[in-house]
Amino acid sequence: MRSRLVAKVKFSIIMPVYNGEKYIAQSIQCVKAQTYANWELMIIDDGSTDGSGVIVQKYAQEDERIRYHKQENTGVSGARNKALELIEGDYVIFLDADDELQKNILDILVQTLQANNVDIAVYNASRSPFDATRLIPFTVPFSDSPLLIDSE
Repeated sequence: MRSRLVAKVKFSIIMPVYNGEKYIAQSIQCVKAQTYANWELMIIDDGSTDGSGVIVQKYAQEDERIRYHKQENTGVSGARNKALELIEGDYVIFLDADDELQKNILDILVQTLQANNVDIAVYNASRSPFDATRLIPFTVPFSDSPLLIDSE
């Protein structure tokens, strides 16, 4: 995995959705706004009965990095496991359909992975200033030593 860091790292962002039409467009927009462009967004529609699928399909038609798969409801773990079968990236990020990423999180993760020669980087989250029930992931500044795991 580490040798790929020399080349352009591709992140696979896995987003399960079940009846998430209220937030999913905003979550997709935060991924599209990333300053680091080499990513794929795999959205697994886990049997939604609302307009989630229509929203996601619109985004998927506009951006080839966004992929959509619909399945019968199997729960969030089943949806994530299905996405793991379909993704093509070097690293995986799990993002719920009602969460957001800060716009430079992928750049920060690449820098963290390269600077520390690790396989896994774990980051924290904060509450959205617009909706206190929503979490926004962020990394701990490098000087504060984010949790880094080396598999060797």
